[in-house]
Amino acid sequence: MSEPFPAHECDACGARYGHDPAVCRDCGAEAFDTVELSGDGRLYASTVVRVPPTGYEGEAPFVVGLVDVGGPEGVRVTARIEGTERPDPDADVAFVGETDGTLRFEVV
Repeated sequence: MSEPFPAHECDACGARYGHDPAVCRDCGAEAFDTVELSGDGRLYASTVVRVPPTGYEGEAPFVVGLVDVGGPEGVRVTARIEGTERPDPDADVAFVGETDGTLRFEVV
């Protein structure tokens, strides 16, 4: 079972974001509420990082992917994908948390 996913919704127009935005890209507003979405998602695309950036050297290889989370009214986020080195396209994933600003999902 996945954890609820904390999305951010613009107070003015209702646009949703998977990260904490400073300004709404749709209307320019600066006020947002946090809304809980289902943490269930579907992997849109992924890649295996074998040569990691500074600070992640000991963690390679690892998978990074684009995840559609929260259903039709949800958001698309970039996240770390755990539990596999080669996820199937369109794999079902579940939100497991955030560590140091990195969203983490696992293949279910």
